[in-house]
Amino acid sequence: MPVDAPAGAPATVRIDLVATEPGIAERYAVHPTVRAERIGDEELLALLAAQGTPTGLVRTPAGVYLTADIGEPEEPPARESGA
Repeated sequence: MPVDAPAGAPATVRIDLVATEPGIAERYAVHPTVRAERIGDEELLALLAAQGTPTGLVRTPAGVYLTADIGEPEEPPARESGA
């Protein structure tokens, strides 16, 4: 945290020369190994269906959402007689 000079003291600036090391940026650069590919809606839906996850798209002003049924449909609870 910078500290102000006492009142009346001359302001000072410290300048340091920092040596650089040739090739340092290349040596520490991150090279992603994941390959991303842009696909369209229909291709996405086909790929998901092919892997057993049939899905749909819902478009709203807030964005695009994937839909999918999860699990088996449940039976509605039985109604009690006389109610």
